[in-house]
Amino acid sequence: PVFKSMFSGDWAENETEEIEIKEVVYEEFVNLIEFMFSFGAQITDSTVPHILALAFRFEMKSVVDECEFHLLVYSTSLSTTEKMYMSDKYKLDRLKHNCLQSYSSTLELCILESTPEYAKLSADMKGAIFDRLMKLVEKEANGEAVANSNAGSDRNTEYIKLKVAFEGGRDFHFLLKHGAHMWKLKKSYADRVGLPVTYLRFLFDGRRINDDDTARSLEMEEDEEIEVYREQGPGFLHYQFYQNSGLH
Repeated sequence: PVFKSMFSGDWAENETEEIEIKEVVYEEFVNLIEFMFSFGAQITDSTVPHILALAFRFEMKSVVDECEFHLLVYSTSLSTTEKMYMSDKYKLDRLKHNCLQSYSSTLELCILESTPEYAKLSADMKGAIFDRLMKLVEKEANGEAVANSNAGSDRNTEYIKLKVAFEGGRDFHFLLKHGAHMWKLKKSYADRVGLPVTYLRFLFDGRRINDDDTARSLEMEEDEEIEVYREQGPGFLHYQFYQNSGLH
């Protein structure tokens, strides 16, 4: 990490009392430090752009991961285009995949390509957008459904619609067979938000959902809500990126 090299190099050998960090906005750097060392501090949509930029610059991988997690799950005011730009600039593969999958029609991608933000994207990202466009063209040509939200109420009654709500984040709706194992829903949700399924805990009516549970065995009804929480607490995560930052 940058700070580890900085503090163990010439600075340490010369016993210099201060070291200048150039091209940093004081308030933005304070936000980064507060998030790292204040357990009550949170990343928000207003702070994530500069915290992510600083974390990427100073090679703080754990902080970058936390920023990506916020953008995947908690962010509500940033547009998909803004998130896509950040995923491209800071090489956030999970966020990139999530953004691309969120486009469910060729029209949406055509509109994206006409925006000023599109010109800022790298050639690799534009290529990924084109690949997604071609898949949607093929899908629409075959007359397949292009979005989960288009699942109508005329589905066979063997299916049930369930809402999955992350702690403070966005809600997603899934259509699941009454007898299907909950593992399928867990895996689909984890893929949707770009996180390992082992990183998430699923609860219904206050109890943990097992992989082999079904909507029928849990006596779920239409539009029931499943709650999702992170398995790792914030203290562990703060400690982890503190260890990786080179500041200790």
